[in-house]
Amino acid sequence: MSLLHASPTAGYVTTLRCLVFGMWAAKFAVDPLQELAGLPQSAYWPPTPLSWLSRETDLLMVSYGALLALRLAGIASALACLSSGLLRSAAPICCLLATIDQATLRGFGHVNHAEILLLLASYVFCLSAWTSQKGQHPEPLLITLLMLVTYMLTGIHRVAVGGLEVFASDSIVFWSIENASRISAFNFGGGAWLGDHPVFWLPMKVSFAAITLIEILGPLALLSMPFRRFYLVAMAGFHIGVALTMNIIFWENAVLLVFLLGGDLIPRGEAPLGIGGSMNEAGRAV
Repeated sequence: MSLLHASPTAGYVTTLRCLVFGMWAAKFAVDPLQELAGLPQSAYWPPTPLSWLSRETDLLMVSYGALLALRLAGIASALACLSSGLLRSAAPICCLLATIDQATLRGFGHVNHAEILLLLASYVFCLSAWTSQKGQHPEPLLITLLMLVTYMLTGIHRVAVGGLEVFASDSIVFWSIENASRISAFNFGGGAWLGDHPVFWLPMKVSFAAITLIEILGPLALLSMPFRRFYLVAMAGFHIGVALTMNIIFWENAVLLVFLLGGDLIPRGEAPLGIGGSMNEAGRAV
């Protein structure tokens, strides 16, 4: 039994960093953040940390020009983080802009936790760039731990708040039908189809309870490869099911899930660095 990502290779860490900040660059590039300026200012009440600012500053930050500048600066800083030489200076800026981006969206009532893990991953790379000694690479392990703990806490919260009733009732069926009826950029029709076929309600409720248990046991994936493979398959099925029935796609989580838990299944010939390992001038692990 060995700890996952105890000895990541330099190439693996670089690829993970490019995935994290590449996804931020894509999000800044695709999301028309400046269009929020067209919404009524009375609807904007930002959460922490933007709530610490004055109301006048809050409203200034959601002007068209300010939001467009935030978006363009976000793209530039995220792309700069793809370079290891610019990471120390660009990562704090990118993390700050990504935090403002997410707080701004939530200030208009948008509730979505799809970007939370991606935001935490960028924080990890930023802190590591400033605190880790040269050659140390704790990022894959820390991000994987954050991911597994996030899923675990989601499962625990579900049980603590909903109790067994949330699994015995038709809650998951209702959520599927209700989410499927919302306006969305895509609609697979699974939620509406499910509502017309009650024969599938019981299997869905059983799978809901099963996936909750798997989420709670998630941290075991750090230690056991057989469980890691099982967890990866189960969570992939969970995300596919959520997409088909609720029209919710956590593509950021899916990318990190596959890369962080499935990456060690791909043979790599590069010498591992280890969490506390280092590289000599020839580029070999010492």
